[in-house]
Amino acid sequence: MRESLLIIGPLLAAVTIAPYLFNMVKGRTKPNITTWLTWTILTAIGTAAVVVEDGWSYAWLPAASCAATLSVVLLGLKYGFAKYGRFDAVCQVAAIAGLGLWFIFDSPLVALVAVIAVDAIAGVPTIRHGWLKPFEETWQTFALGSLASFLTFLGIEQFTASNAAFPLYLMLANAIIAGTIIAARRKVKKAKIVSAGV
Repeated sequence: MRESLLIIGPLLAAVTIAPYLFNMVKGRTKPNITTWLTWTILTAIGTAAVVVEDGWSYAWLPAASCAATLSVVLLGLKYGFAKYGRFDAVCQVAAIAGLGLWFIFDSPLVALVAVIAVDAIAGVPTIRHGWLKPFEETWQTFALGSLASFLTFLGIEQFTASNAAFPLYLMLANAIIAGTIIAARRKVKKAKIVSAGV
């Protein structure tokens, strides 16, 4: 059963991006592709770190996440917008620094911790965007991403810091983003109802 979850979780993670891509094409979701490029770099490093530490069986989730974020970058060249700011530059430099720490300390776990920390910081603009413009984000993608990470976490047989950290982080990060978007949408709808009743 646990081995099945290690397959189902990443497969679900790979397809969760579909609603996001659909909404991009329809013009409903407008991602900043530089942020998604940062996430692609981070998940690629995270995938490599997990492969070295625990093998491919636990690396399918970050690999699926990397493929998903890359698909947003590629489609975003046409349907997204690119705004490269200092924040993006800092996150990308920090990602490369995490890779450097891997080689300096000869520890992929150090790189993985750095990737998670930088990824969490890189997610702040998406949380902010989801709160300020909730109808320009797709909450379903993040909610399903959280579920996919939870299933992968349940599939772990022998827990180590490296094989548990990424699923736990993705589960929490995706849940926070989805929850922010849903709460903001409810707030907007409630405000419209109140203003319509006045």
